[in-house]
Amino acid sequence: MSASPVAFRWALVIALSVTFPLAFGALDDVWLATHLDAPPQMADNYFGPQLKLSAEAQRDVYLAGQSGMSSAIANMAPARIVVSVLLAISAFSVVVLLFRLRFTASVELAQWLSRAATATAVLRTLSGAQNLVIARRMAGAFGEALEAQKLPPEMSDTSALIMAAVSTASVVWSLLIVGCFLGLAAYFRSEGLRELLTRAARETE
Repeated sequence: MSASPVAFRWALVIALSVTFPLAFGALDDVWLATHLDAPPQMADNYFGPQLKLSAEAQRDVYLAGQSGMSSAIANMAPARIVVSVLLAISAFSVVVLLFRLRFTASVELAQWLSRAATATAVLRTLSGAQNLVIARRMAGAFGEALEAQKLPPEMSDTSALIMAAVSTASVVWSLLIVGCFLGLAAYFRSEGLRELLTRAARETE
């Protein structure tokens, strides 16, 4: 079954919407891995009034979390930089190919785009595993710092909830992004899209 032009345009829009943030996020990860000594910045009342912590206590907890994150990144800095750089290159390659395919109906471009999307999915899986380790270390440091504070009884399970929430969010987000790129890879190598691009190329000759 041939793909429709509308579905093709939506695929391009979705791909660009997902790939641009991913590419710049990978560059941001490289920056973080190479600037671990940069002083953290924090807004007042970071944890909100519900924890009933003083501004000083909030800052201590926040800095503990930042320290945990920096420690986790430092332990994997070389691998983190390599994966993030490759992910950025792969994601920007997807962007370039998307723009080229938008203005040039080419089956070969679509095949290259499928390969680039697959590579991006693999690299995002590796990056996601690193993100999970970093998030868990950061959440653990948050939790330990919170336990050192005198929290209300109803907040006694806050550290465990933070760990569970952070881990779940990290895994779910990674699965969504990787699944999106695998879906795009399958679409751009599909027979239906091949027929659509072949027909469009003939019409422009």
